[in-house]
Amino acid sequence: MGIRAMWDDEGQTTLRYVVEGRWTWDEFYAMMDESRRLMDSAPNSRIDMIVDMTSGNFLPHNALSHFGRLPKSRHPKAGILVLVGPNAFIRSLVNVIGRLSARSTTHLLVADTMEDARQKIAERRSTPAV
Repeated sequence: MGIRAMWDDEGQTTLRYVVEGRWTWDEFYAMMDESRRLMDSAPNSRIDMIVDMTSGNFLPHNALSHFGRLPKSRHPKAGILVLVGPNAFIRSLVNVIGRLSARSTTHLLVADTMEDARQKIAERRSTPAV
């Protein structure tokens, strides 16, 4: 149980995070450190991310205060982030974030399946940056 970071593809263009069951903020920050290490070592200038939440939609206490820190820690290579299978509460959070920041809607997407997430990333990569 917890959160793991790994490459989704051999070309190291997409990181996949797998969320399983309950997890802690300590596990989350350890995963963020591992993610940063993976991005630093990748040869690509843009790395998109998929968060597979189909086996775990649990959020520990104080989620908003912790997630509020994330934009400040965004890796320079970070592309879009696609959440796969989030529950209704997390989908609502994504909608609120989108309303508060137009930039967030271009970098944060929701998908129902891993295939859908990969398709959204492919579509974004094929269109010129705005």
